[in-house]
Amino acid sequence: MFGTISLKVLIFANFLNLIYNIPQMVQTFQTRSTKDINKWFIILRVLCNGIWMVYGIYINSFLMMLNNLVTVSASLFIGYYKYREARSKTDSDV
Repeated sequence: MFGTISLKVLIFANFLNLIYNIPQMVQTFQTRSTKDINKWFIILRVLCNGIWMVYGIYINSFLMMLNNLVTVSASLFIGYYKYREARSKTDSDV
C-alpha cells in the first residue's frame, strides 16, 4: 500500500513520536505533577489518536497504528497522573 518513501516517512514519524513523548512522561513521573497540563488536552489527544489508530487498523497499516498507539499510551500515562493529582486535591479539601 505504501511506497518506499511513504514507508520511510512513517517510520521516521514513529521514531519522532516516541521521542517527543518521553520528556513529558519523564517529567510527569519525576514530579508527579500535571498542574500545567489541561485535562481536555489529554482527553482530546486520546480520542483523536484513538480514531487515527482505528483508521490505521482499517487500512491495515501497522506503522500508523503503532504511531498512534504510542501517543495514546503516553497520554493515558500522563492522564493517570492528572487523575491522581485531581483526586488527591479533592481528598485534601475534605
